[in-house]
Amino acid sequence: MQYKGFVAKYFYDIRSGVFVGEVTNARQMMVFSAATLSTLRQAMVDAVEDYLASEKIADLENNLV
Repeated sequence: MQYKGFVAKYFYDIRSGVFVGEVTNARQMMVFSAATLSTLRQAMVDAVEDYLASEKIADLENNLV
């Protein structure tokens, strides 16, 4: 699964009954989960967008120092 250059692997956790994904090529760990495969993609998009927003804020804060 890919989004904006980020790549994720995922698996089904039978004990919790959800799909769990992990972005494999980010500086920080990004994990996400969803009850169905059809909603897993949106969960990845949300995780990546949150990550990009936090990186942007961190960059702005570093430039103020």
